[in-house]
Amino acid sequence: MGSDGSSFRGKTQPSPQSLADMVTYGCRCKTHGKVFGKATALGLLWEQGAKTALESGVGALQPSDLCTLRLEGGQLETKVGDTWMARRWVDVDMELPDQQLIHALVQTDWETLAGLGFQVTRVDVPVMSHSASLDMQGFWACSDFKMQCPGLVACEKKLLSWWGFDGKVAKVKQEVQQRFAELAQTRYVEKFTGQLLSISQLKDDAVVLAKLFYLSSPEANKWVQLHCHKPGWPSVKCSLRTFTATTGVFKGCVVASIGSFLEACGRDNKSAFKKIPQWTNGSIPGISKKSFAYMKLEQHTGGKGWVASIEVLRHIHRYIK
Repeated sequence: MGSDGSSFRGKTQPSPQSLADMVTYGCRCKTHGKVFGKATALGLLWEQGAKTALESGVGALQPSDLCTLRLEGGQLETKVGDTWMARRWVDVDMELPDQQLIHALVQTDWETLAGLGFQVTRVDVPVMSHSASLDMQGFWACSDFKMQCPGLVACEKKLLSWWGFDGKVAKVKQEVQQRFAELAQTRYVEKFTGQLLSISQLKDDAVVLAKLFYLSSPEANKWVQLHCHKPGWPSVKCSLRTFTATTGVFKGCVVASIGSFLEACGRDNKSAFKKIPQWTNGSIPGISKKSFAYMKLEQHTGGKGWVASIEVLRHIHRYIK
């Protein structure tokens, strides 16, 4: 997970002498000359949570286990006033929403892997003379996969923002496939016979889409998607930008913009004009052109847009793949 070369050790409570070195992710902390941003911090926090889950049990993992992330190495720098200062280590203070997000994500990922018959054996595994590490390693315990891939399986975890998600996924697939091919050229070739890639899409402190891909051998040239999970309706509903319509056919009703609905579902929020014809072509029972209206978006920054009632969006959500 720490592709910048940084390592970490998490602690539930910082020691008194470390309080002065407590930082937050963002523009006042760097690793290898790059800002230590939220996405990188959450990726390392996931790794910390996975380690704790393997050592203590997934059910025993608590958000409070993820309140602090220790960074060591990786050319660490923190900004004090206007000056960048080198650090041997720093403790990153993770906010409660971050703790809760990763706590839920680790448990969900573990359930997904277990449901497919994958047994996790190690987390943060050094390979290739310790110049790189695997986020996880394990093996297939179910008959369908273990016959095809009898050895160990490497697993990479990525947390990606929703903006430009498809392009990021394509890039990550290429990078992970290349590393797997390089791994197969080392002394580990006989050990690792498969590669998993778990990707979670993030939007506003929530996971809005999760996908799991698989390469069955170093020679395989195409990723196979094993799992795809979209967010449940409660999560989508909380992310909607709602308001009470003051005019038109929906006057007095609580509605939400189609753009915010698509964002919450991990889709392109600019494609409402494309989606509405698809939803109203008879493929979704009870949904017609009358289910939508084009109006001024109250409490939004941008002018007009397409809206629908909360009940209509809940119904559409059931049919979105």
